[in-house]
Amino acid sequence: MNDSLKVLAQSIDNTSKDIIDLVTKVDSFYNNAWQKLIIVGTVAFAIIGIALPLIIQWYQKKALSLSEELLKKEIESQVQQI
Repeated sequence: MNDSLKVLAQSIDNTSKDIIDLVTKVDSFYNNAWQKLIIVGTVAFAIIGIALPLIIQWYQKKALSLSEELLKKEIESQVQQI
């Protein structure tokens, strides 16, 4: 009877250690996942919120200068026809 109580106590102790280890691993997993999500979100914001508007602005500026040149040429040709 005494030996069976020792075995039972040891198995409960081992089980509680396994449960604590499992909870620690799950906590570590979610903390790592959260940190990665924050990093990915920050990078996505940097690309979408900063780089994309700069690229769009550059494209619009280039398109505006091209249309301005075409308009100048058209005005000059209209003036020469008069």
